[in-house]
Amino acid sequence: MAGSGAALLVDRRSGRVFADDELQQLVPGPLLAQLNPADAEGVNGSLTLLARGALAGSHRVALIPVGLSESSTEVQSLLSALKAQLPHTTISCSLDLVAAKDADHQLLITSRGSATRQELSSLRQQLELQARPVTGWLLLEARDAA
Repeated sequence: MAGSGAALLVDRRSGRVFADDELQQLVPGPLLAQLNPADAEGVNGSLTLLARGALAGSHRVALIPVGLSESSTEVQSLLSALKAQLPHTTISCSLDLVAAKDADHQLLITSRGSATRQELSSLRQQLELQARPVTGWLLLEARDAA
């Protein structure tokens, strides 16, 4: 019990968000999909549905990593898979919200423990100033998740 309490205290002090319900409260927009990079078939199926649904007919889509590096393997794999699903759509991946503002759709990408409460609060504030709704967000599972 003491170990669990200590772990919870360390998690809280780090400021990182690990709980799904807290992520859903803090990340702007609806959760569109949970993607496990180790399950390529599942990722492709979810992205196919997304491409034929919410992103259908888009000319420009902006992926905005939250707490993740835009050059990370997971983000770059997701970017490649989405480009394959939307071959006639310009898809950019950047932390630059000014550049993302002109896109038809803005998709946030995060994972458990990658973003801090402070980062999410700042992002929400910047998106509100931008005055454009976010299409939604994607939750990347840990690589070793089943």
